[in-house]
Amino acid sequence: MLEHLAQGNDASRPHIEMGFAVSTVFGLVPFLAGCAVIGLISLVLKFYQRHHF
Repeated sequence: MLEHLAQGNDASRPHIEMGFAVSTVFGLVPFLAGCAVIGLISLVLKFYQRHHF
């Protein structure tokens, strides 16, 4: 699916082959970054509520 989106329908461009590792990294990095941000926000909110109320 990612390979198809990356190369589009343009026949003049070279065919792009994405390896399993590359697609895994491109899939995992945004997911892990999002999880880290959500976890950080929840920790900050927990800490803030515990010490300010």
